[in-house]
Amino acid sequence: MTVPIAAKEPEWEIPSLCQQYSQYFSIGVAIPYKVLQNPVERAMVLKHFNSITAENEMKPDALQRTEGNFTFDIADQYVNFAQQNGIGIRGHTLVWHSQVPNWFFQHSDGTPLDPSNPDDKQLLRDRLKSYSNCYVKIQRESLCMGCCKRGNR
Repeated sequence: MTVPIAAKEPEWEIPSLCQQYSQYFSIGVAIPYKVLQNPVERAMVLKHFNSITAENEMKPDALQRTEGNFTFDIADQYVNFAQQNGIGIRGHTLVWHSQVPNWFFQHSDGTPLDPSNPDDKQLLRDRLKSYSNCYVKIQRESLCMGCCKRGNR
């Protein structure tokens, strides 16, 4: 199926999903970063949803590409969009097998961690704890202020 380049304008007159169900529950959507960059898609999100989730931009490979260095530029844009528009922001899958940087499972020299080695297991737990503590604080505070080393942006 081929989608025409000049896609039809959205049907703005249809009822808002989140308004229709507001007395029952929130209506959320997982969105990729490109939605925040597209005015029509942003407007569609604001019309129909009262909660957003970053599709992949708050997973380890996006927030912490190298150990100890957290980057929140895009994550902050999600949070700011939600706050500026009075909508909720929810977490997504905390860790996904294909979106964890290689260093997470390696020693500093690049050799793989040994799952049968108690020290290596602890190192992996410590790394996961560091990331998850930061992530929880992002969600709790809705801003990343002071949760990790923000100077390493």
